[in-house]
Amino acid sequence: MSKKPIERIPAIGGHVAPERINHPAHYGGDSTYEVIKVIEAWGLGFHTGNAVKYIARAGKKDPSTEIEDLKKAYWYLSRAADQIATEIARRCDQFQEIQK
Repeated sequence: MSKKPIERIPAIGGHVAPERINHPAHYGGDSTYEVIKVIEAWGLGFHTGNAVKYIARAGKKDPSTEIEDLKKAYWYLSRAADQIATEIARRCDQFQEIQK
């Protein structure tokens, strides 16, 4: 996968500025703490990565959606927790079967 910045993306009536694609302000801009960089650096999976994304961006793009963004983060964290709990239960069942 190439990390070369997108120079221009055709849009109706012109081009989209590269900053709006590569480093939008509500994504953290081109800073050390841009959400995608944090998610990749921490090696987060899909669910926890999305939760971090929604928490970090809550209300930044549209202040009226801050609560909705936080509820989305909660939803992703709940799914991650459910998956972990299911995996732990599966492993316990396997261990009990081995012990018989």
